[in-house]
Amino acid sequence: MKNYIPILFLLLFNACEMKEVNFNDLNLSTNGHQYEIAVNCYITTENTYHYIKLSEPGNYALDIESHALSNAEIYITDEDKNIHSFTETDEKGVYVSVNMFQPVVYESYILTININNKQYTAQTTVASVSDIESDNMPWPQIDENVTGSMIYFSGLKHTFEYLENAKWLWLYANDNLSNYKNPFSPDINFNYSHKGGEPQGFFPDNLYGFGTAGEINDTVIVRKYSVSDEYHKFLLALFSETDWKTGIFSTISGNLPTNISQGGTGYFYISDIKTAEIPITQLINQK
Repeated sequence: MKNYIPILFLLLFNACEMKEVNFNDLNLSTNGHQYEIAVNCYITTENTYHYIKLSEPGNYALDIESHALSNAEIYITDEDKNIHSFTETDEKGVYVSVNMFQPVVYESYILTININNKQYTAQTTVASVSDIESDNMPWPQIDENVTGSMIYFSGLKHTFEYLENAKWLWLYANDNLSNYKNPFSPDINFNYSHKGGEPQGFFPDNLYGFGTAGEINDTVIVRKYSVSDEYHKFLLALFSETDWKTGIFSTISGNLPTNISQGGTGYFYISDIKTAEIPITQLINQK
């Protein structure tokens, strides 16, 4: 049988010929993806206002970039059937709760989004987070290349072999989230501590990082957010498509897991949060 294989390839090769085709004549599908809406959130167990961001994923077939989604009806329902409504902020596609409310650890919450004559839902249970302890946290290191009265610190976006999965935010001295336009600002850089290890995370092509700073007598704020096992699976898939995309252990692209109902992507989650104040002097002496 193997003697016939070269003859078959020759026949196929000779049967082909070059022909100029107008790109506009190609019958390309206009369905660049199966998602109509992408959901992001910043909701914690603090008694405060909470945020949700909606966007429409880009359509590559039509060369359309992702864009914010306005005029949505959004509300969260708790186990006691209390309804917490959201309203759109001045930032298009970013919604804030009408009133302050405080989610409770281990309780379940249902997100409902009505937009473009369609309803999307998602459900999550709040995972707890442990206290911030010096021997189980990703410490930033002093940046020796920067001089002046301000002292700068930097660290890796991803670190591994911790007791729990967690998300962290280091704020500059005398700073807090209210100083940002919204909690989805690109100026806010989270970092992540992971249980175990991910090969593609250990050896990425790019070492993304985070930073904080203050003067010698200042105190910086660190926030620790809980990450449930389900949410962590979403994060690992997301980082494999972004932060770890080109590492030597990068994986084949695939659909991101989601808890949003059909037609939606992203992830609805609520994080338990712990906050600590750390003197700059302690950061300097941390090894």
